[in-house]
Amino acid sequence: MRFLSIASISTLVLSAASFTHAASLTAAKRQIVVPAHGTTTEPTGGSVIAAGDAFPFKYENVDYCESGYSPISVFLSTTAPTDADVTNSGELADGSYVYKFGDFLIANFGLPGMGTPPPPTLTMPPLDGVSDGSTLYLSVVETYRDCPGGIQFEYGLETTTVVLVYDRVQVLIEGVGQFTALAKLDDKLLKEPRDVAFEQIHLMIAAIPVPKHDVRVGAPINSATTRGYDIMLSMKFDKIEDFKAYLAHPKHMELLRRYGPPVASR
Repeated sequence: MRFLSIASISTLVLSAASFTHAASLTAAKRQIVVPAHGTTTEPTGGSVIAAGDAFPFKYENVDYCESGYSPISVFLSTTAPTDADVTNSGELADGSYVYKFGDFLIANFGLPGMGTPPPPTLTMPPLDGVSDGSTLYLSVVETYRDCPGGIQFEYGLETTTVVLVYDRVQVLIEGVGQFTALAKLDDKLLKEPRDVAFEQIHLMIAAIPVPKHDVRVGAPINSATTRGYDIMLSMKFDKIEDFKAYLAHPKHMELLRRYGPPVASR
């Protein structure tokens, strides 16, 4: 029978202790991000939101491990976060986001609420160094607790895009790229052939040298106003600068004087 020396036994004990310590450190750092994640139904992807404005927020959690409560954390980033950005505390790592909306707790299975539930609205913050019209990434990290296999925590990462603007006009216009003017046709104009009146409007719009497309002048619709009929002027702009240039053009001002103020609509 071969006996180990005291020195050899000490070496084995130290090696085992070192391995156990390294394993515990690895477990502490470990985070598991699974493909399953919830869905942000509001805001919808690509929504244009002005700084300082409240916007609807609704997240449908997936509750991957069927826990009684689902913690979520909500962030804004200038680049899309990845699984590697998720920490073992259910957060995004520092540097991977520019703003945190907060930590919230979703009750599942009809359980009573505990903690702070997700609010129905969030407020878009002004962000230093983030320019007007920038695309941001609204991300939700959902924590799955007490998962099968003895895994204490797993995580899901869901991201949708929003556009930050500092100009409310852009929220109304660039979100769909469309401007609609409600023109009032007075009695004098109604005495003219309608197609001539519409042609005049088209010519005035065409005389404004600003990039625009899909210009339409709708047929008159009955109006309760004393000025006769309403018609819809519709045109699309690809850039907010083009829309602003259109609004400032003298021909547009003439349209306003003749037919009434515009109404911007989403």
